[in-house]
Amino acid sequence: MIERDNRDIQFTHLAMENVRLQNLVLEYEEELRLRDVEDAADKAQTAEMLASKDRQIAEQAALIESQKKDIERITADRDQERDSRIKAEEQKKALIIQLNQQKQDHEEEMKELLPAKEMLKEAEKNNVDCQAVIKMMLNREYNTNSDASRYMNGEFCLDDPLIQDMGLGDIVKTLLARTAISDDKEEEKQAPRKSPEGSSKPKNKKSQAGISKKRRKWTKEAIEELGIDTSNLPKGAKLIKRKDKDSGYDIWYVELITYVGPKLERRTYCIGRFNVPGRDPMCSKYPESIIQGNPMTPSLAAFYFDQKIGYGMSEARILQMFAQMGGNFAQSTLNGWAHDVMGYLKDRLQEPMKDAIKLSVYTHNDGTHIIVRSWNEEKECFEYHVEWIHGVLSPDMKTVVMLYENGSRSHTIQEEEIFKGSNIQSFIADRAPLYETIVKDLEEYHIVRAACWFHARHKFVNAYISDKRMAQIIDLINGLFMIERQAKDMSFKKRKEFRRIHSRPLVTRLFFLLHKMRRRKDDYGKMVNDAVNYILDDEKAFKAFLKNGRIELSNSAAERMFRHIAMGRRNWLHSGSHDAAQNIAFMYSLYESCKLNELNFFDYINDVLTRLMKGETDYKTLIPCNYKPLPKDDGEGQKEAA
Repeated sequence: MIERDNRDIQFTHLAMENVRLQNLVLEYEEELRLRDVEDAADKAQTAEMLASKDRQIAEQAALIESQKKDIERITADRDQERDSRIKAEEQKKALIIQLNQQKQDHEEEMKELLPAKEMLKEAEKNNVDCQAVIKMMLNREYNTNSDASRYMNGEFCLDDPLIQDMGLGDIVKTLLARTAISDDKEEEKQAPRKSPEGSSKPKNKKSQAGISKKRRKWTKEAIEELGIDTSNLPKGAKLIKRKDKDSGYDIWYVELITYVGPKLERRTYCIGRFNVPGRDPMCSKYPESIIQGNPMTPSLAAFYFDQKIGYGMSEARILQMFAQMGGNFAQSTLNGWAHDVMGYLKDRLQEPMKDAIKLSVYTHNDGTHIIVRSWNEEKECFEYHVEWIHGVLSPDMKTVVMLYENGSRSHTIQEEEIFKGSNIQSFIADRAPLYETIVKDLEEYHIVRAACWFHARHKFVNAYISDKRMAQIIDLINGLFMIERQAKDMSFKKRKEFRRIHSRPLVTRLFFLLHKMRRRKDDYGKMVNDAVNYILDDEKAFKAFLKNGRIELSNSAAERMFRHIAMGRRNWLHSGSHDAAQNIAFMYSLYESCKLNELNFFDYINDVLTRLMKGETDYKTLIPCNYKPLPKDDGEGQKEAA
């Protein structure tokens, strides 16, 4: 019992010891767990510290790398700057050497040009236009820029007898066959075609004696018919009778024409002041004059304008002529008188002439330049500028109007003065931008602009000098002009139909070739491409003549109306003011209108000024297209002019 109790006690002690040991194990495990937690926290803190240090090291490494790159860039820039400086110094040295060489070459050229400089001074001293001389020499050397195609080697010549024998339809077929090109083959440069043997132009037939026959045609009526003078014959001489003569005698007539020189007559009129009972003092009657205080009579003004405008003479030459007639005037005095009369005519006749133009359905439009002297207020001196004159010609009304508005080339001048409120449906002009603007601005008027084929041919003739392939284009254009000569006297309706039959095939072939040339523009030079683009960029305007028989093929009529201004520029050189240029433009309008109406300019000016002087106020009847000269018996002014 006691042993069992001891064993129980021991068992109890062992159980208690086991519990204690378990508790110790648990405490140790808890301590180990806490230690592991602390170790993990320490490790995490250590890892964080290491990561932070790694980041700091990486940042420092990146900063060092950036600084290294900056140092390398700065070093490279310094090296490049040093190289550039060295290169610039080398270029500077080379440039100095080049400039020295150019200076030496320039000095040598100046030595060579000394004779030319002396020649230029001598030319200026003798008033020789060297540029005009050079142009004349070039025109003679390249004598291809002509209206006649015979100046070009192998060109379609309208004067060729073989061509003249062919019918118009056959000529068109010949041109189409000549200009036909196969699309499979590339165009090759054509060799110049040989001119036909002998002259292509028929020669004048001569009589058997070898002297060409000339008709004697006198336009001057004989003022006196003299009988037979027998003072050189001996006594007893008798006049021979001839049966084959209408008079029955062997007689004939010899004419002599004598020139009776012009002269000036000066008349002095005495004017008195009179006391009139019951009224203020009155002067006696002044003689009839164009402008009171201006001594120019209609005959003197007509002579002056005929010489200056009609023949393009300078004022100095007219003064010499007056001096030979016994009249000595100061140039400024004569100029002032003349411009007063010009303004007098312009104020009365210019508006009716514009109204006549506005009645037209079709016009020719162009422009030309004139040198005008004007006062520069800033510099306080006179300056010379190239100014512009607008020109409009009406074939229907046979009237020309030239407009000058302070030298402006603005499109608004013709829009306001000519086109607005007019009957004009179509006009022909060159390719100046102002005419395209006019059509756009007046779109509601539906005005048709036509282009000038003469200008187009001019460009291809110039291009022919460098590229003989242009001969086929010129052939076709010349064919169009030949057809126009045939249709010249036709009505507008018949001319349109005639063009449809004969001209349209040539135009179709022509534009086919031009489009083909544009696609192959690299095969041609600049002159050819410019000529091609000149037509193709305005294709609608160049084809306009096919739809309207009234439209002409070229604007040569407008070019001709400026001919006298071009001639005058060589003599009177410039106009003294804008007002003077305006007067000059109007006087040329009158002159060209007189030409269109086949009027003698001197007689017209003389008669119109006489009528105005006598009080005529119906100005519309005095413009050239409506002008009717008075019968010689009824015109008292004619006696004064004579």
